[in-house]
Amino acid sequence: YKTADLLKFFETYNACRNVSYEVYQKEKPDLEFAFSIRPGLSFPALSTSDGVSNARNANFERSLAFRIGGELELAFSSKKVWTIFIEPTYSKYKRETEAVYPFSGTIENTIVSIKYQYIEFPIGVRRYLQLGDKSKLFANGAFIFDSPFNSYITFQRGNETLLNGFLKIQPNLNFAAGVGYSYQDQLVIEFRYHSPKNILN
Repeated sequence: YKTADLLKFFETYNACRNVSYEVYQKEKPDLEFAFSIRPGLSFPALSTSDGVSNARNANFERSLAFRIGGELELAFSSKKVWTIFIEPTYSKYKRETEAVYPFSGTIENTIVSIKYQYIEFPIGVRRYLQLGDKSKLFANGAFIFDSPFNSYITFQRGNETLLNGFLKIQPNLNFAAGVGYSYQDQLVIEFRYHSPKNILN
């Protein structure tokens, strides 16, 4: 017999005898989708290292950058304890710094500029902890696929771009972990750490 056959038999039997009854069934997981807008602020720092002649070493101080994206979250039950999410996010990092390099026996000041705009694709897992009817904490982890476009680093001395002074930024992969607080599934604040990444290969 299948479960459906037995349920039908006992329901018919109890209905014929005019007896009240209750059906006990294991809850089936219900897939639940949620979409939210995810603006945010990041505090990136960046450095370049030649590794051979130190001719293209530069350090950009940590600074504020804006990010905007959308998150699609998939829950496997109405209790929403474990979820999977994907969060495409656009970010832009544009900075300039001054470095000093030896050139033809003299010391030259060089302006190092970076333009780094990219779309990140975090794919991860989230765990919720209910605090009450309206509030909950959560923790998550994600792998991030980074897709930069129109992004590069240049080395400029006066009006001259140095030979081999144009470095194209490449796609890369890194990891993120975060913790946060959610109120009524409407207001969310999260602190997230991103592991370092090598954008120049």
